[in-house]
Amino acid sequence: MNKIACFITRTNESTADAIRRGLDRSPLYTGKIRGVGPRYCPSIEDKIHRFPDKTSHQVFLEPEGMESNLIYPNGISTSLPLDVQEEYIHTIPGLERAVIVHPGYAVEYFFSNPQDLFPWLETKRIQGLFFAGQINGTSGYEEASAQGMIAGINAALKIKGEEPFILGREEAYIGVLIDDLVTKGVEEPYRLFTSSAEHRLLLRQDNADFRLMEHGYTLGLIPKEWKEEIVGWKRDMETLREELRRRVIVPKDSVRNIMNELDLGEISHPTPLLHILRRANMSARHLDRFDMDISRYHPRVLEQLEIETKYQGYIERQCKQIEEDKKADKRKIPADIDYAKLEGMRNEAREKFNRVKPATIGQAARIPGIFPSDVNVLWIHVMKMAKEQPAA
Repeated sequence: MNKIACFITRTNESTADAIRRGLDRSPLYTGKIRGVGPRYCPSIEDKIHRFPDKTSHQVFLEPEGMESNLIYPNGISTSLPLDVQEEYIHTIPGLERAVIVHPGYAVEYFFSNPQDLFPWLETKRIQGLFFAGQINGTSGYEEASAQGMIAGINAALKIKGEEPFILGREEAYIGVLIDDLVTKGVEEPYRLFTSSAEHRLLLRQDNADFRLMEHGYTLGLIPKEWKEEIVGWKRDMETLREELRRRVIVPKDSVRNIMNELDLGEISHPTPLLHILRRANMSARHLDRFDMDISRYHPRVLEQLEIETKYQGYIERQCKQIEEDKKADKRKIPADIDYAKLEGMRNEAREKFNRVKPATIGQAARIPGIFPSDVNVLWIHVMKMAKEQPAA
């Protein structure tokens, strides 16, 4: 694969002085632009203004392409006038003779309140209208493309008269992203981080296909052979797991020599190989040292079994919590519920429920500012409505 080098330079005090002199001409500082910008992509004038004690800021010099002589200076986005941009760009080492081809400019985004969306990204106000991307208050290409995929899937399902597709928070980061948007809303451009997911130990890059391939196949997005390959890997994992559970090693000299060589510590009694795999320095590729034939297993099978074995306790704890959360997310809230008539609930909770219109008890519980007592009142009322509903 052809590669092209990127470079790093830094601003300095001369850069900062030029920017400070032009701040009174920046739309961000004169009030022409009032919107809140992305927290994690501030302009260079914002950096200079907010961090006056910092003497320099990093700038990534990124080539625009293999056949282009244009360089994108990542880290100095700006809304300053062109003459100020030309002044400060020439103070940066390596850019003294740079020519600005496309000046920096500011963009003010408008967005629709994502709390006006159902969890499948259809608007609550206009049936059949789906929103995805920055219009929902997000920032970042990954967030936009993830929403676009879910909105597209659900638009197609809507046309076919089928139930909407919703990814849970425990299934994928896309589920976390959309649930955060439609439940909590946004006060600034939203970015998705691993810390946003309470079940992030399960939402790993290495197991994405294991988690989501079945969904992809059901929706017609994944070929049958891909899905069957994953099914085969899962089956092989269980076969190997059971084999390691049954295979027991005993503390004899030949075993001790292998344990010492691999720095696996000691064993004082017969121990299943599955327990040995949990040890820090033990790898699935070392199983052949204990007369295990691992050549018949795909590398992905060995990788997944090793990860799941080493983190078994933590994974089981998260799975238990997920099962508890699912109970609340399975209890749907009728769309025609009248929150104003719910007795025993705080007015603030009524207002928030009425604004968000949560689809499930679980979503209702995740709305900021909602107390467990509010959820209990809602749960009781939903159960009462279900009992009063005439049998089909």
